[in-house]
Amino acid sequence: MKKNNRGFTLVETLVVSAFIIGVLVFLFAEFTQLKKSYDVSFEFNTIPALYKAKNIDRYLLSTGNELVINALENSGEGFIDITTCPSEYVMKADYCKTLFSDLKVSTVFAVRESSLKTTFEDELKENKTGIYHEKLYQFVKNMSINNENYEGYRLVVEFEGDQFGTIKLSD
Repeated sequence: MKKNNRGFTLVETLVVSAFIIGVLVFLFAEFTQLKKSYDVSFEFNTIPALYKAKNIDRYLLSTGNELVINALENSGEGFIDITTCPSEYVMKADYCKTLFSDLKVSTVFAVRESSLKTTFEDELKENKTGIYHEKLYQFVKNMSINNENYEGYRLVVEFEGDQFGTIKLSD
């Protein structure tokens, strides 16, 4: 009896093609998620941004961050904007402005941790005044809080060039 050695049949070719297409679709979905995570890590909480945010924290600590903490405690929203170095929140406002300028700071918020994923995120999402960037909202939205019951304070800083950093405010 003679064997038929003509090669693959159409059905065999379709089955193998469907399998390969399925594997490629799965890999595409995984690499898309990996690329998104890479993009987020490249813009959010980079080492230079964290270093700059720590410098702001050191400045506030050295000049007495009680003004900021008291303002946060008395704030109904749970966050305050200290970008313009207002004298009711910071001491040595001239030094503050120079520091923010040298660090290329766009926006600085002091936020109560308990308000971070509620009031603060909602304010950025609504953006009624139009002064907040969409990427700042995305940054806060992507932040993860290890302990949602923590009653500490946090600095959320936006730098020029769409870089963001957040750090716990030293007590």
